[in-house]
Amino acid sequence: TWRALAAASTVAWATAPEDARVTLAGEDAPASELAERLLLDLVVHAWDVRAALAAGRDAGGRGASEAKGDVGGSGACVEHCLAWVRAHQRLLAGSGRFGTPAEPRSADPLDQLLALVGRRP
Repeated sequence: TWRALAAASTVAWATAPEDARVTLAGEDAPASELAERLLLDLVVHAWDVRAALAAGRDAGGRGASEAKGDVGGSGACVEHCLAWVRAHQRLLAGSGRFGTPAEPRSADPLDQLLALVGRRP
């Protein structure tokens, strides 16, 4: 289950040195970098899921804007991810895993983050 995986992951991340090499999904990188990328994945995909669910309920196109509520647009986690993405834009752009950065809708940290990874809320 997700909770069992989260508990095991918490123990693994707490005991791994930041510079330890970790292989995940065929990629070898420092544990600290993979932790940052996993956090970014969780934040962005939480928004993706929330937006998809909201869009399914609202045929009028208002779904995506409703998605911010559950992710926490001004939370410390979003702001941490935003700072990391800004510092690693070249790495992310060259990965082929993100869309072309878009113009953010507002100064809200979640809007800024989503725009940088190519989402268009």
